[in-house]
Amino acid sequence: YLQQLGSSLAETMELPEDVVLRIHHSDSEEVNAFASLNGLIVINQGLIDFVESENELAFILAHEIAHIKERHPIKSLSSGVIVGLLVAMMTGGSDNGGAASTLSTGVTLTSLGFSRANESDADTLALQAIQHYYGHTAGSTAFFTRLHAKQHLPEILTFISTHPGHEERIASLNTQAEKMAVRSQGQYVSLPDFMQN
Repeated sequence: YLQQLGSSLAETMELPEDVVLRIHHSDSEEVNAFASLNGLIVINQGLIDFVESENELAFILAHEIAHIKERHPIKSLSSGVIVGLLVAMMTGGSDNGGAASTLSTGVTLTSLGFSRANESDADTLALQAIQHYYGHTAGSTAFFTRLHAKQHLPEILTFISTHPGHEERIASLNTQAEKMAVRSQGQYVSLPDFMQN
């Protein structure tokens, strides 16, 4: 079911021809999903248990597919390797009185900023895909609204997170939907019986 839904969404998102999308289910109870290298997307059971409609699940899948479309996992891996090499070159491989730690922290914060930009780009592409697939974007923010109510992070933790804060993300999605002039209301599709709690 996950593979079929992901593949259907991917058809609307024009993935590069060399990308083979593979959806993997994990038994992990953590509410999470992530895109990895070689077209792999992992969906945790904890996330499946948390969503309340196919629309919510489809938005998350489309978001992860967008990361693959934009090759964010490869770019992220590449930037991490480059940062490590730069730190090693500038410090001669030693800590050099904390210089490596300071430099690494500064570059990491910059990288987190790029990661948040990647997340925003992926949200935009996912919103477009959901509009195309269902004819409306209902359910695109419901997951984050409930997550925010149950897992509100202090401001400082939200700042250093690689994902935008939930409130920021919901506001951004609503603004993007308005700019795209998409239908934000529509019918919710139930999850298959075997996926419901």
